Amino acid sequence: MTDEIKQDEDVEEQATETEAEVTPTGGNQTKKPTVFAQEDVNKIVAKEKAAWKKSTERLTADHETIVQGLRADLDKRDEVIKENVALLVKDLDIPAEDWEFIADGKDVIEQYSYLLKKMDKAAKDDAQFPRTPQGKKQKDKFQSNFKPNI
Repeated sequence: MTDEIKQDEDVEEQATETEAEVTPTGGNQTKKPTVFAQEDVNKIVAKEKAAWKKSTERLTADHETIVQGLRADLDKRDEVIKENVALLVKDLDIPAEDWEFIADGKDVIEQYSYLLKKMDKAAKDDAQFPRTPQGKKQKDKFQSNFKPNI
């Protein structure tokens, strides 16, 4: 029985030796693995962090530029709407005190839509506000006075 145990141990040793002798094949497997010191790892991580931060700052700056442009466009739009609101208030003959009460706390677009509804109602009730401008009558078509001598 002891002979069998010794033989099993010998077989296991041979298998271990065989496994150790196996050499890996392929392109990158024959190279020794690179061992990094903690300082090297810290440098690599610092470089990556700096690159991420730089790209994030660049994107943030681009977004801020876009936001500023959009805000400028919205301000221009609000100015045009305010001018139209003032014209509609004048056309509808709404007193300034009443308009201040009506428009209090409302956005410019809400004021404009309110006045448009009021204008539609006034146009239906009274023909005072035409929907389209009236054109001038056309002049008579050109007729030639030329008479040839034949």
